[in-house]
Amino acid sequence: MTATAVVVAIACTPELPAIDELPSAVAPARTPKPDRRALEIHDITVSPARDVASAAAISVGANVAWIDPVPDSTGLAVKAVCRHGPHALASVASATVADGRPWADHVAGDRLPITATLLHPGMTRFPVPCDVQFELELGSAGRSDRMHTACWTGSSVADGPCEPVISGVAADEDDAPPLEIHDLSAIPAAPGFELRYVLRLNRIPRPPSHVAIESSCDLDGLRLVDVQAVAAFDHRLAMGESIARSTPMFWDPAFALAESPKRCRIDIAVWKQFDGSFAPVALGTWCLRDGTVVERCEPAPRREPAPASSASVSIRPTVQWLAPQAEVGGPYTMALRVQAQTRERIDRRLEVEVQCADVPTSWTADWPLIYLDAGGTTRFGWQPFVEEPLTSLPRSCELQFSLAADEGSPSARAPSPALALATYCWRTGKLGRGACR
Repeated sequence: MTATAVVVAIACTPELPAIDELPSAVAPARTPKPDRRALEIHDITVSPARDVASAAAISVGANVAWIDPVPDSTGLAVKAVCRHGPHALASVASATVADGRPWADHVAGDRLPITATLLHPGMTRFPVPCDVQFELELGSAGRSDRMHTACWTGSSVADGPCEPVISGVAADEDDAPPLEIHDLSAIPAAPGFELRYVLRLNRIPRPPSHVAIESSCDLDGLRLVDVQAVAAFDHRLAMGESIARSTPMFWDPAFALAESPKRCRIDIAVWKQFDGSFAPVALGTWCLRDGTVVERCEPAPRREPAPASSASVSIRPTVQWLAPQAEVGGPYTMALRVQAQTRERIDRRLEVEVQCADVPTSWTADWPLIYLDAGGTTRFGWQPFVEEPLTSLPRSCELQFSLAADEGSPSARAPSPALALATYCWRTGKLGRGACR
């Protein structure tokens, strides 16, 4: 079921005062509506968001009057579209009613304050001025209804859109990529680094498309690879708009990096479905030098996936037991870390099942390997038993690793059993190869 939301849009000029310098602004007036609306928006306010650890965050408030009841699945969203150089930066958030009740639970005559927090991840300031648009979304009806537009200048809010109108421009070339990457930079952030960038949406790919950032770095004699997915698609965004994003790389403790990587190749792609299979549409390749300098570079040749076998991947697992309350005998959870190195690119997932003696529940986890080219090494971390901690250490635990078909891959379309990879046994504090006996 799709939720209904009201959208607030903000469009901004290149002037970027620090967020702490921005005064609160109030718009007491409202734009007359030519037809009857279920909700009316009054007293719009914009101020720095004090409950968010970001300088590029604002809090949008308003008073909402219920003229008529609204259907189930109705909501209010706030969308900020801000001028940032050549970009129209968009930020979308769902508004919440002060009493915490669903929108459909209110009756005609109710009047309550609402708030929404908008931010631009990775940015240091929130651009101004901005167009603020409120949109009522009727999820069950599959339509939306623009409620109100106001202009925030950084010091005041006025009814109606800003002049000139803030709008994004999408590339209209037939061969233009669905997204474009702009202003990519890297910030050292132990133990890895943080990528900051702007994504411009030329087209809105359909789900389940996703953006993947693959960082391949030279570390400890290995080509260590981390892949992170980016939340880039929202039905409330429009073609031509841009979004600011920040993505931490190598943040998983399983990588156990002593220092931030200095030399890396960064490949960014949209993974879309073609004929039932996922395949990448490259958005660009960048090289990280000296830990902070990012520049365009040539991508590495990309090999097609090869048929998987038990020799396609080598793994090295480690097991550690965690006991936050060890002084009282538990509870215990397992910390499993796995290093995996591929000998060739395969469209499989690394899967592990953990079964411990005298424990009725087994636990499974899996990680995609399609992003790893030949020789690529990555590390995964996982904690089974977090939801059901053990009151005592088990006598033994067996870990069965296999290569399972990856959803959306050719191997998934032609069903085949998982390929057994390796079995390990933990007993008396040691992890050894082979089944528990």
